[in-house]
Amino acid sequence: MSKSKKEDIIVSFSDSSAIETVTGSNVHVSYKNINIMIEFGLFQGGNMQECYSRNSRNFSFKVKELDYVFAMHNHIDHIGLIPLLYKRGCEAKIIIPTGSKEIMYKMLSNCSFILGSEAEILTKRSKNSKIYSPIYTQEDVDNIMKYIEEYDMYEVHGLDDLVRFKLISSAHVTNGTSLVLEIKKGQNYKKILYTSDLGNIRYKTYYCNNLDKIKNADLVISECTYADKKRSNSNPIDREKDKEKIYSAVEQHRKVLIPVFSFHRGQTIATILYEMYYEKGIDRMIYMDSMLLNDITDIYKKNFPEFHKVMDWDKIKQITKKERDVLQNSKEKMIIIASSGSLVGGASVSWAKKLIEDDRNCIVFCGYQFEGSLGSKLKSKKQKTVNINRKTFKNKVNIVKLKSLSGHIQHDDLLEYLSSINCSVVALHHGNENDKLAFKNELKNEYEKLCKSTKVICPSRSTKIRL
Repeated sequence: MSKSKKEDIIVSFSDSSAIETVTGSNVHVSYKNINIMIEFGLFQGGNMQECYSRNSRNFSFKVKELDYVFAMHNHIDHIGLIPLLYKRGCEAKIIIPTGSKEIMYKMLSNCSFILGSEAEILTKRSKNSKIYSPIYTQEDVDNIMKYIEEYDMYEVHGLDDLVRFKLISSAHVTNGTSLVLEIKKGQNYKKILYTSDLGNIRYKTYYCNNLDKIKNADLVISECTYADKKRSNSNPIDREKDKEKIYSAVEQHRKVLIPVFSFHRGQTIATILYEMYYEKGIDRMIYMDSMLLNDITDIYKKNFPEFHKVMDWDKIKQITKKERDVLQNSKEKMIIIASSGSLVGGASVSWAKKLIEDDRNCIVFCGYQFEGSLGSKLKSKKQKTVNINRKTFKNKVNIVKLKSLSGHIQHDDLLEYLSSINCSVVALHHGNENDKLAFKNELKNEYEKLCKSTKVICPSRSTKIRL
C-alpha cells in the first residue's frame, strides 16, 4: 500500500487461502512487538491431496511470536487450523465470543478425526510408500483448550497498553461475531473492522442476534462470498417458497435427505421442519444423523431454552450409526438431516449412496456446495453417473434447491453496508477471485457516487496494508 515506515501497523494476507476462494480465512496483524492472528481456517473444497498440501504448509510468520489469536465463529474454514499453530509451538491467548468454547471443541475434535482418516487414506494410496501424518490430532485439540478465553459481545476489552477490541454480532451463526480491533499508534487508535462471515439479513435467522453495523474504520476487511450478483437472488418471499418445496419433496418421495452443516444449519432446518408440522401437517419422522450434529444439537438443548421449547422431540429422533444402517434398508418414509452440508464426508454421503439410484428419493440442498464436491455435482444435475468413494452410481435421485437458507449476506446488502462505512481502505476477502474483482469495481462506483475517496483492493499473498 505504501513504503514501509518504522512503526506502521502491518496487515498481511500471505497465509490466507481466502484471498482466492471462500475457505481458509486468516489475517496477520503486527505492530511493534505485537503479533495478532485473526482466525486461522482450514482450506476445504479441493481434492484430498491438495487440501493436505495446503493445510500442512509452512507458514510465512513465526508461530511462537503470536500474542493473540481471534476466532470469530465456529465454522471450520475459520478455525480449523488453529490447533496446528499450537502443535508448532504457539502459546498465544485464543479469544472467542462467550458461549462458543464447547461447540468449538466439538467442531475441532470432529475435524481432527477427519484429518486422521484422510492421512490414512493418502498413505494407502501413495505410490512411493510415503507416510502422511495427520495435520493434527485430538491431543492437539485438547491442548488448545487451556489457551481459550471467552469475551462478551458489545464491551470494549483491553488486552494490553496498545490493543483493545469489541465483538459485535455478525448474524451469521450462533455466537457469530465481527471484530472491531483498535491498536494505539501514537496518541490515537487505528480501527480495523474484520467482518468474518456476515449473515443473510433478509430472513429470520434462528438462534443468533441481528447484524450490527459500524459507521467508520481506518480499514475494513470484508467477506464477499456473494460477490457474484447471480448467486445473490434471495427475496422476502423465498422462505415461504422453500417451505412449499420441502413440503412437495416430502409428499412426493419416500426418503428425503437434507445435507447440512452440523453447527447452526442443522438446528435451523430442524426448527423449520418442526414448524411445518403445524403449518403443513407433515406426518413422518425426522432423523438427525451424525455424531457431531447430535452433539451440537444437545448443546443447543442445554444452552438455548428457546430451541428446547420449540422442538417436539417425539417428532425428531437423533440416531446412531447402527440405527442408520437399519433405516437405510427400511421402506419407511422419512426425512433425514445429516452432515456434511456439501456431501464431502460424514453421514450424508452414506445416505446419498443409498438414495442416489432410486428416483423415489430426493435430496434437498439448502446452501452453497463447494466446487468439486459431490453436492455440487448432484446439484448441477448434469451428470448421469457420479463417483462416490471410487464407486460409480447412477444419478437418478431428485434434487430440490432452497434459496432462503443461505447464511451469508447477499450481494446488494453487502454493497450497501460497505459503501455506508467511512473508511480509508476496504480489503475484499473470503470470496472467489474473479467475483471479487467485479465486486471491487461495483463498490468503487458506489463510493464515487457518495464522493468518498475510499480505496478498494483485492489482496494477494504479497499485499501488506500499512496503517
